[in-house]
Amino acid sequence: MINVRRPTFFWSFVVLLAVSLIVNVPTGEAQSVGDAMAREAKTLIGTPYQFGGTNPSQGFDASGLIYYLHQQQGITIPRTVRDQARGGQTISVSNLQPGDVLIFKDSRGNPSISALYMGNRQAIASLPSTNGVRLHSVNTNWAREHFLVAKRYINNPAVQDQSPSREVPAAHDKASNLADNIIRTAEKYLGTPYRYGAKPGSGYFDCSLFTQTVFAENGIQLPRSSRQQSQVGTYVRWGEWEKGDLLFFWTRSTGEGNVGHVAIYAGDGKIIHTWGSPGVTYDRITDRTWRETYMGAKRVIR
Repeated sequence: MINVRRPTFFWSFVVLLAVSLIVNVPTGEAQSVGDAMAREAKTLIGTPYQFGGTNPSQGFDASGLIYYLHQQQGITIPRTVRDQARGGQTISVSNLQPGDVLIFKDSRGNPSISALYMGNRQAIASLPSTNGVRLHSVNTNWAREHFLVAKRYINNPAVQDQSPSREVPAAHDKASNLADNIIRTAEKYLGTPYRYGAKPGSGYFDCSLFTQTVFAENGIQLPRSSRQQSQVGTYVRWGEWEKGDLLFFWTRSTGEGNVGHVAIYAGDGKIIHTWGSPGVTYDRITDRTWRETYMGAKRVIR
């Protein structure tokens, strides 16, 4: 999202899409994933605005809210407004459905604000002028003039619905055994010192070299950086982690909304990772530092 300060009256208009843009919207049943997304969005009303925020504990900026809502449905979309405007399927305003993303432009014509279309001439957005997540009517001249594009990232509900399927016991046991092996491998490195940009075999780890090494020793190849690792695997919702899942966090150096740290979930609310003076160590995901910088999780164990 473009972090440009604007007067309050600007933000008060920016969330609204004019009725004249959406007349003759089909009244047929909307896609089930979009409906679920809209229901989830309503539970977040009142969550405070936070630039760079991507989860309820942090608060949200406009694009962070849209990013989070899609992640909750197992759909990975771009993080920033600009990239959200470039991706997805372009939708005409006459075909809007719940779950579609509305993009608004600034005075220079650049993508500036993301909002989620809720159906029934309503949209939801997180903006500083409204102190966070609010539901709005879509009926102003300003919105009609500044509306840029509508995007859909829900193409096929049956495919996009990534709720866990029932696995045969043998497959589950195999994954569980592999996860246990990964944790045992990680534990043998406890106390190994941390060094940013560490090289393989140097006797040091940074966070992503640690995870890359541990998983490689168990037959799973991961990219080198934490950001790259966050792009692989299957999305896991908060609190639904299993042993061996990768958990991602932002750091002071990367800034909020940008992945800068990775850890391995070890079960019972614990993560094993490397950072600073402890080197490879255990921490609890509920500790304030990790809870407040948490961005998401991925599962790479099949």
